Amino acid sequence: MSYNIIKTETVTFKYLKSPFSLGPITMSLDTGQITSVIGKNGSGKTTFLTLLAELLTPSTGKVVTTARENNTNDFECSLYTPGKLGLYPLLTGEENIEAFSFMLGADHKHIEKMIELWKIMAPFKEALKTQAGNCSTGMKNLLGLFRAIEIFKKTENLIDENQNLVPKEKVRLILLDEPFANLDNTVCEFLSCRILDMAKNHDQGLNGFAITAHSLDGIPTMLRNQLHDTIQMKTLPKKNDSVTP
Repeated sequence: MSYNIIKTETVTFKYLKSPFSLGPITMSLDTGQITSVIGKNGSGKTTFLTLLAELLTPSTGKVVTTARENNTNDFECSLYTPGKLGLYPLLTGEENIEAFSFMLGADHKHIEKMIELWKIMAPFKEALKTQAGNCSTGMKNLLGLFRAIEIFKKTENLIDENQNLVPKEKVRLILLDEPFANLDNTVCEFLSCRILDMAKNHDQGLNGFAITAHSLDGIPTMLRNQLHDTIQMKTLPKKNDSVTP
């Protein structure tokens, strides 16, 4: 069974003193679905994901996080944006993962299991033992993707009508900004398989994904064939240098 996670109703956004404008965009994303957001640099892809993450407020229209309003759900949203990963430069990749997991209250056994799974990718394995400040851009991005995809808090419980503690359903909105950029084919294939598995396999929670790319060709074929929807961003006037959509 699928649930609506989020929807936007004629959402627009405009930065003050800038020609940039976004929308209107109306969309809906359910659990088990993957939506692509396609557009060139400056078209507003990152801005739109930031609106979905409720880190920005629309100028007009509204973002409705349906999953958050359902008391039987344990809702969580994660956002991956290259260049804004928040890694601690003096800690190794593995120590960063441990720190983020502790702060979020993640399931330690799940994290250990996923680290072993992700080690199939040589750059990720190397990043685990390297100080983040000394990691290559690709290694840092893999650590950021691991954080966005795999690190989430333990599922909360609720009390049913018989006064028994039962786990809430974990519902996650996972927003990935150009996750496949500058990655080799082996890494892209692994990430695609992982995203599809999480979208379709409900024993890993009820997940929905929004993924940006410059074009549909920037999304691996196996993932592109499973897209629920594609949002095509308009080419917009260049914004002020201080704003990066």
